[in-house]
Amino acid sequence: LMGFSQGGAVTMSVAQLLEASHPDVKIRLTMAGGGPYDICATYDKLIENDFTDYPCAIPMIIQGMDYGNDLNLDYSDYFLPRMVENLDEWINSKRYTMGDITQLIGSKKVSSIMTPDAMDKTSPKMTKLYNAMLDNSVIGKMMPRCPIYLFHSLDDTVVPYVNAYNIMEMLEMQDCNVMY
Repeated sequence: LMGFSQGGAVTMSVAQLLEASHPDVKIRLTMAGGGPYDICATYDKLIENDFTDYPCAIPMIIQGMDYGNDLNLDYSDYFLPRMVENLDEWINSKRYTMGDITQLIGSKKVSSIMTPDAMDKTSPKMTKLYNAMLDNSVIGKMMPRCPIYLFHSLDDTVVPYVNAYNIMEMLEMQDCNVMY
């Protein structure tokens, strides 16, 4: 199995699922790179740094959690008015590239699109969303027993390196066969 970025997290999830539900399927090697294995840590780091190379990723994460977990979020609790007003056109219409969306947003600062509540993970408005991010993270679940090769750039400004650190730490605690 192999995947990079979002595909890296999906690759780890597929390895977990196959080993847990289909032990007859033998995986020779799982290669995962640059994945958001820990969605909470990803969100935290983007908020802490107040920067992302792809500001469109944050609305995509929040909408994905909302839709996938049936949260019924009020986006005005998370996005500043200009982002809420343009969410359907800029993000959901699929008419624009990530570069186009970054230009339309006009900033790579997270605080330029997010409300103060969304920038504070201890805010009551973040509880449902944060729990959904926990549920959808690879971290905290059983790790695959197949050999794993992980790779990640220290300077990744899209999926923070903390993801690789956190999953590596978890794999080592579970005594997995991992190369990094």
